[in-house]
Amino acid sequence: MDAPDSAEDAVRLGQVIGKFHLRMPGGESRADVFLRATVWMDELWRAFRDERKPIGSVVVVTHGVTLLMLRGRWMHWELTRLQTEGRPANAGVYALEHTPGGACSWNDRGLVYEPAPS
Repeated sequence: MDAPDSAEDAVRLGQVIGKFHLRMPGGESRADVFLRATVWMDELWRAFRDERKPIGSVVVVTHGVTLLMLRGRWMHWELTRLQTEGRPANAGVYALEHTPGGACSWNDRGLVYEPAPS
């Protein structure tokens, strides 16, 4: 979907189609970010399974919406949650940990550190 011409038009359109598909002027939609996150996660998953160079941990430093889409993609959140979940805090630290006992068992601890407002 093309971006609206102004921020006011974007707000009105966002009320109709939701945040997930809304593309702001000069920007991209959360759906665009979700697709990029999916491609990146596919590559990451292949790296986890590569027995030649095993990966133990990954640290991701990114923008809030990208982090939100990565968490939502990894945890298989439904579209309604992707549209309503708040953007992660600036400089916040979130943890996603593998939990023993299952091939795809993960624990999304969410926000584990949020800096004090300055």
